[in-house]
Amino acid sequence: MKKYNLYLSLLILVFVYPLPSCSQNKSVTKEIKPVIEKSELITKETYDSIFKEATANVDKRIRKVITTDTRYVNNSVETITQEFLPPDKSKWLVVNKSGNSVTQIEIIYIGDLEYRKENNGDWIKRNLKANSKGGGIDIISRKEEITKEYSIEETKIDNEFFRVLTAKTVNPPKTFFQVYKVWIDKMGLIYKEESKISSGRIDNLLTSSITNYDYTLKDVKIEAPIK
Repeated sequence: MKKYNLYLSLLILVFVYPLPSCSQNKSVTKEIKPVIEKSELITKETYDSIFKEATANVDKRIRKVITTDTRYVNNSVETITQEFLPPDKSKWLVVNKSGNSVTQIEIIYIGDLEYRKENNGDWIKRNLKANSKGGGIDIISRKEEITKEYSIEETKIDNEFFRVLTAKTVNPPKTFFQVYKVWIDKMGLIYKEESKISSGRIDNLLTSSITNYDYTLKDVKIEAPIK
């Protein structure tokens, strides 16, 4: 299971409030100069190439990722806080609030080992390599829809330059809409992700999700909670 960007939506993969700028991370890749004056349509191949490169940059970095997923159907909010220590350590805290109910899951990954604790229960250890079903958090995905549109534009947040990739999906009868955006800073790192899913009308939201990335963590320790 790929452990960096997760989330989690009623109908689709979810994706993700500005945090302090991570542009000080100047050792990742060369600085990208602004060249796009306005939003431009691009091909899926170009979109995938830019996104793949940014993801590869992110995977090398110690980072904290916070996703807030709001589901309007049942009025619930799920917050996922992740810390990554490359190459193979991460810890997750998933808190779901629905009405007066609050549930919590803690997960730690170290190599092929997963440690999981739900609410106030005990830690459970398992070897993911020996489990054909894998582990982690289940993600529900939709099949490829007929109409997709990809674009790129440039913007500034607090005087920092960002490229913004946008992928829009609409099914043929126009009863399902998804708009996914990802902000990439001038060093090629993902800064923020945002996804909105609608049904019937584009303003009839089912879910919305925002993910922020923080690359300023220091002295991160991820250790096994049990032997």
